[in-house]
Amino acid sequence: MRFALWFALVPVLFAQTTGIVGGTVVDSITKQPIPGVSVTLRNSSKPELAYQATSDGKGVFRITGMQEGAYRSGCVECEKEGYTPFQSGPKIATPPLVVTHLEPLRVHFELIPLGKLRGRVMDGEGRSVRDAT
Repeated sequence: MRFALWFALVPVLFAQTTGIVGGTVVDSITKQPIPGVSVTLRNSSKPELAYQATSDGKGVFRITGMQEGAYRSGCVECEKEGYTPFQSGPKIATPPLVVTHLEPLRVHFELIPLGKLRGRVMDGEGRSVRDAT
């Protein structure tokens, strides 16, 4: 009888307590998906606990096996050449992402494209300077 009870409790004792976060990353201006973005989500109370994924061709990413808990909200640690996750202006507090094993969490991140400068370099007399960088 005890063996049967123990055997019945094993699945409960070793139940999965990890969560899933999935979502999309898009350009904040064009709203087009951004492929190849490195997305890192870091635990709020244990910053050394972080999970990483890379967005696919449709800007979609998925992180599995995440320890339950609160994670920093926003895409502060999203990286892609030519983009920044940071915005200027007043900092608005946002609630953390709460990861549980109950259901996958869906998020949507927008990255800001960096500006590009074009023009000519002129000398003091208004003439173009060749090969200036």
